[in-house]
Amino acid sequence: MATVNDRDASGMSGQDECRPGSTPREVRSARTGISAAERRRYFRIKDQVALKYRVISEQEYADAVEGMPEPRPGLMSLANNFAASTRQIAPTVRRIRELHPEICRYLGMVNEKLDMLARAFSIAESEMAGWPTQRICLSAGGLSFDAQSSLPDRARLKITLVLFPSLVHIIALATVVRCRPRCNDEVGHRIAVEFTDITEEDRELLIQHIVQRESRRLRARRLEAQQASAVCSNTEASQPQSS
Repeated sequence: MATVNDRDASGMSGQDECRPGSTPREVRSARTGISAAERRRYFRIKDQVALKYRVISEQEYADAVEGMPEPRPGLMSLANNFAASTRQIAPTVRRIRELHPEICRYLGMVNEKLDMLARAFSIAESEMAGWPTQRICLSAGGLSFDAQSSLPDRARLKITLVLFPSLVHIIALATVVRCRPRCNDEVGHRIAVEFTDITEEDRELLIQHIVQRESRRLRARRLEAQQASAVCSNTEASQPQSS
């Protein structure tokens, strides 16, 4: 069990900023044994997820802490198990890629097919068609999201996240650290929460998801820069030379 008890653990600044690639403040947690250096891995990203949460009483919270990790239905846990095993075999895959790139490409295609099956089964099991999806600011220590109703500070929540495109399910207990009216006269509130109880496996899956999203964003930005540079070079080359 990984437990976080510091108010800054959500990774959200006082302004609820969510800049890709930024990191939360340093926090300490005696129960987790997570160092400040490890905390710097907790990037904050903007992400579209399926989010469900429920306010629970202190007694329900205590019972849930004792019951963690919460058992998941078989098919719902399939995507999680698949993502965890993919992370575990990653070092072996890298070695195969260096020695036998063709075999590695074949294994990658098999992996992709199995991933699609896992996602299909997860959708059927979780009935995600009825789940609300929304834009949130996410880190491995917590999240912030918009809601129509306010929540009191220190309120206890049970949160379920479904991450895309993997459909990994994250279940966590959380505490509200901040609830403020939205800016610019927008209706509703911005709520920031910290994950106070989350399994080590779910925390690692969350970190993996965030790192992958950040890597894709950086690759896309580099590609855009390369394409813009190529366009400029072609434009300059096509201009007639003055005599």
